[in-house]
Amino acid sequence: MTLPPLTTDTIRWKRLIIDKRYTNLQTMDEKFIRLKEKTDSISKTLNLTSYNDSTDIRSFSYHQKDSLYIFEGVYKGDTLRIKTKKKEREEFLLINRGFRWINEKPFNR
Repeated sequence: MTLPPLTTDTIRWKRLIIDKRYTNLQTMDEKFIRLKEKTDSISKTLNLTSYNDSTDIRSFSYHQKDSLYIFEGVYKGDTLRIKTKKKEREEFLLINRGFRWINEKPFNR
């Protein structure tokens, strides 16, 4: 059974953030779960292990099509299929716009 994408679902993933120094899973309630990441690009697998519990492992196979990644696996008895879009560092607002201490007018309005 496919669950609807509810923003009130506190265990639903909002973002998977994999960077050079860290890996975090952000849930819909804006909480972050810090994880250890191990990727095997030959077998196309991704393992995410909890820092708090080394037996809590999320294992996925993945494939890539352009900037879209699709992860598939089973976690705690649930079958997961996750679609993500890779966002390059240059696409982030702080990187492409630059940081300014003082703005003449609000940027976000």
